[in-house]
Amino acid sequence: MAAFHKTLILKTAIVAFAIGSIVFARSIFQARSAVPSLAASASPVVVPTLTVRYISMPEARSSYTGRIVPGNVVDLSFDLGGEIVTVDVEAGDTVMKSDVIATLSTRSLEQRSLQAESSIRQARARLSLAESDLARLEGLVPLAATEQQVETARTDVDVAQAELQQAQATLDAVLVDISKTRLQAPFSSEVISKDVETGASVTAGQRIVRLNRDSGFKARIGVPPDLAASMETGEIVTLTAGTKRGLGRMLRVFDDVDLATQTLTVEFEIIDNPGFVASELVVAEFDSASMGEAQGFWLPITALQQSYQGLWSVYTLVDDHGDPVGQNGSVIGKLSRSVVEVLRIETEKAFVRGALDNGSLFVSDATFRIVPGQEVRSVPDQHMTKTIRSKMTD
Repeated sequence: MAAFHKTLILKTAIVAFAIGSIVFARSIFQARSAVPSLAASASPVVVPTLTVRYISMPEARSSYTGRIVPGNVVDLSFDLGGEIVTVDVEAGDTVMKSDVIATLSTRSLEQRSLQAESSIRQARARLSLAESDLARLEGLVPLAATEQQVETARTDVDVAQAELQQAQATLDAVLVDISKTRLQAPFSSEVISKDVETGASVTAGQRIVRLNRDSGFKARIGVPPDLAASMETGEIVTLTAGTKRGLGRMLRVFDDVDLATQTLTVEFEIIDNPGFVASELVVAEFDSASMGEAQGFWLPITALQQSYQGLWSVYTLVDDHGDPVGQNGSVIGKLSRSVVEVLRIETEKAFVRGALDNGSLFVSDATFRIVPGQEVRSVPDQHMTKTIRSKMTD
């Protein structure tokens, strides 16, 4: 089995779009073509196949995929729960410092405020009465009142004062909570996302909006460790997302290796933003002049299937023991899925590498309803065979 030393990484968002478009068009054509129908029957399903033919060519992998991330993200939330009354922003809006982002219902807090104000009035009345009693008793000492009575009156005054202070503190706390029902922008920024709608019930700390403080963006791209090690801080790369094309300046390399892709994340500052938005897929283009040669094989776009974690796969034919079937004729085998790495995309073809044996068979058109483990009969895809051969001789 061919060595599969390099990590599989999604080619690009552009690659995915191209593959999807061509697969869709191919499937429409196949529905009207002479390829045998896959209707349920007792016989194995017939599938078109090609043979894996490895070749060496200059390394085509000069692009790696990542995402746009905000430069300085801040999540805003309420300090208390309640019902959302208004949300005054949408994703993409620009807000200034102190602008109101959202508000909570204050009905229950207003009721508590009224109760606290009533308690204050009652405490003031008790305090006034206690102070009057104390003044009266102090005027009667020593003829009509004792020192004990005066001391008791002083205690009543102290208690009334404490009750008034407690009632005032309760009102102050309610007023603070009422002020917290208005969520304001702590600084001028751009709204990246709005996470709630009017009428929703939220808990304390639940994110309401996400802001990008400096309105700038960065790109984080996963690249092989050897490429990351060769890069220098400040290096400029081209970044693309669909038809948008900008520039990025290399800032740093994160030390943690992504266990799923065995890549290191490189962060770029976007210095020429053509309109990238947060979370958008972006492709970084690198100079491939020194990247050596790649071992791989050509296959039609229609052979590719979306696989796990954003990778691609192809269906291969194996025998009952799981060994690859390598005779491209009318043979019967079972389908097995193999993951591949897309290195180059052209009009109807892709150059890939993966853990497939040279000379083994793969399904050249996987737009049919087929699944791993299904028994199929292979039919050589003569049209695509000519196309692939012509490419190998270019």
